[in-house]
Amino acid sequence: MSEAKDNKDSKDQAKQPTPAEQVTNQPQPSMQYAMNQPVGDKADTKSRLAMMAFAFFAAPTGIARAYIGQTSGVVRFWIFVAAQFLGIIPFINILAGLALMVLYVWGIVDFFILKGRTVDAFNQPMSSTNRDEKFIKYLFIVMIVGLVLALLAIVVSIIFVVIVGVAGLSSVSDIKSSGYSGYSSYGGYSSF
Repeated sequence: MSEAKDNKDSKDQAKQPTPAEQVTNQPQPSMQYAMNQPVGDKADTKSRLAMMAFAFFAAPTGIARAYIGQTSGVVRFWIFVAAQFLGIIPFINILAGLALMVLYVWGIVDFFILKGRTVDAFNQPMSSTNRDEKFIKYLFIVMIVGLVLALLAIVVSIIFVVIVGVAGLSSVSDIKSSGYSGYSSYGGYSSF
């Protein structure tokens, strides 16, 4: 009986692959599959408040998306960094400025999209307390008020430019119609 048992154990050992064979026999993930995977640690529980704070304070950088594990946030961050550095090069700084404007608008839109998000890139629920939700609500209100004030400032500046432009044109036409030649009675031309 002992011989049969030893013979059976030797057959079982012969069937088990070595550790090197186990590694080579495993299917390897393709590069395409690996690139589409979210970045970050799956076991990490993300904070919803931290995500919204990143979206509010660092909107154009995409750090909020990177925090929850999405690769688009990492790409946006590096585009932001590149645009900052390219801003010092003449003529290229125009493209860098356009890229920054797009990133700022994208960040503002992303803030409103992320407000409704409760899971990270791995579909794991994010932690949030009542205090966190209250703070997120305040961030939302501050963002709305800031956008309204910015829009109001833009409208007032456009109105100011139009008024000053019209007033400037009318004063030039008044001077030309009055026949002012720039000659001063003090013996010379005045600087106008």
